[in-house]
Amino acid sequence: MREARTDQTRQVVEACIVNTNTSPFAELALRSLVATHGGAGTGGLKVTMLDNYSRDAGLSDLRAAAAELGARFERSRWPIDTARVNTHGDVLRDFVRNHSDAGYFLFVDADIVFEEVGTVWTMQRELTAQPDVWAVQARFRNYEEEHGNGASLDIAAGRGQRVWWRFEPVPPGDHQMETERFTGTDQKRCHTACTLVANSTRFRTICNSVGLSCALIISEDAELAGLYDTLGLASRVMTTHGLRYVLSEASVTHFFGMSYRPRHEVAVALEDCRRRLSDLRSTRPGHGLAED
Repeated sequence: MREARTDQTRQVVEACIVNTNTSPFAELALRSLVATHGGAGTGGLKVTMLDNYSRDAGLSDLRAAAAELGARFERSRWPIDTARVNTHGDVLRDFVRNHSDAGYFLFVDADIVFEEVGTVWTMQRELTAQPDVWAVQARFRNYEEEHGNGASLDIAAGRGQRVWWRFEPVPPGDHQMETERFTGTDQKRCHTACTLVANSTRFRTICNSVGLSCALIISEDAELAGLYDTLGLASRVMTTHGLRYVLSEASVTHFFGMSYRPRHEVAVALEDCRRRLSDLRSTRPGHGLAED
């Protein structure tokens, strides 16, 4: 069960938005989060923009928006130009380490749009009400409109994979190893696009000892073998403590993969992003919101 928390300072929600050359989308995520929750540094919600050394158009606007809205703007320690692997999990792990006094962690992808007032507070109530739940993931409204109610949970899980791997000692030895191939699947995981996690000693220990990055399990057993995407291995470890993650009743829009999809697909989403941004830039943060 989740540890009880008595220190009221630990009830703060520390939110982070991770940006990798998707600055217009990150600005939209930030502005929409603030617009639907009344502020970036008040009411129990603090927001940090974590940037992986982006160089795209819109970065200066993103910095200005963070300053305007009271959000922190920080560079991660994983420059995109030198990274050889996906560092999303490393960025999130550092964030957890640096905010150990938080009550909750809110992980947000840059291409998320908040449209419902109080989404985070809905997720917080759901998390608090279920002692065996360690994380609550928002629904992706646009995805569920196409794929059905509840489809946001465990997206891609069970999809078959053919995986190749090769191990070479450093420095190389006299022997040569053959490339090995095995069959696995995309494993279930709590998706990091918009997820609220309860801070606990257990979760922080997993962050430190297992990490939140992608993992690959090499096994003849296809039920275990395959890719554990960001937060995937940590999600599996949490089950050994009798803890689970669930889907929230709250929903967000998710553009999906704006940092790596083809340019023509990004261009279509970017047009929608800019339209939404134009509306939000002219709106005073929190204007018209009811008290939660």
